[in-house]
Amino acid sequence: MVKELDLTELIEQHIIQAQDMEIGKKQFKHNVLIVDDYPDNLLFVSELLEHNDIKVNFATNGPEALEKAAVLMPDLILLDIAMPVMDGYEICRRLKTARQHILFRLFL
Repeated sequence: MVKELDLTELIEQHIIQAQDMEIGKKQFKHNVLIVDDYPDNLLFVSELLEHNDIKVNFATNGPEALEKAAVLMPDLILLDIAMPVMDGYEICRRLKTARQHILFRLFL
């Protein structure tokens, strides 16, 4: 019997394990939220940022991004525009409405 591997789940586990190992060792300069529905993009960008002492969090869809943005208050949100469920433009609109008095930066 062969079990199918969920690539997104494997990447999430890798990133979480890497973050857990690094949290006790160093202070992070910034906190970034990456929002993308492609696991390869999440992995590539997170590895680049983590090598520069940037704490990386990620979301794979719009509702998850809105929830994490509200809780984590990231310094920067790297946002994919073309995603199912909710596109990047709608996420921007909702973030602007929810965070009227808070400065945030988005990169689409």
